[in-house]
Amino acid sequence: MLKKRCVFYKILREKISDFKKISDFKNLKNLRFLKNVELNWKFTYQSGQAYTPILGYYLEDLPDAETRWRSIPGGRNSGRYPEYHRLDVGLTKDFKIGRKIKGKFFAQVINLYGRKNIYRYLYTKQNTPGVDDNGNWNYETDDLSGDNEPGLWLNPETGQWEPEPNVDEIDEDIPQRQDLSIFSVAIPTIGFSIEF
Repeated sequence: MLKKRCVFYKILREKISDFKKISDFKNLKNLRFLKNVELNWKFTYQSGQAYTPILGYYLEDLPDAETRWRSIPGGRNSGRYPEYHRLDVGLTKDFKIGRKIKGKFFAQVINLYGRKNIYRYLYTKQNTPGVDDNGNWNYETDDLSGDNEPGLWLNPETGQWEPEPNVDEIDEDIPQRQDLSIFSVAIPTIGFSIEF
């Protein structure tokens, strides 16, 4: 019975440590100056969260099926997102209306220095039909329509609209990594509260 508990603990510990942040630090401070005014701040620092990176892609081309890009994952939780840090500051002022009503004005700024902290990586396809999504279209050699814009041209031999060279290539369908961040700009707020 004891051995099973130890094994379970070890497995659980390994699973938890896969997602563990190496460093996590928070500093919260309130300073009262004057009788009814308070300045407060919170600084947060965290090392990057673990994630499984995508190392590359391969083209899956099966008979009687749609050709698709497939991802090649790296080792489980072998990558880390960038470090996270932000500073939130606030100022409050207490006030009274009569003897029984208390109130508080506040102003605060979340993410004071506007750091773009990465929350997750998203992988999306950006292949828009008729558009040069990967930027390799050259107006000197690829502009068959004569409009100095990448896109479609009317092929006189077939009478069909077709993509110009380097437009709608198969490699434009490769998923692209995008950063998803939370509070990537400074967010100011003001308000008040009343107690009665």
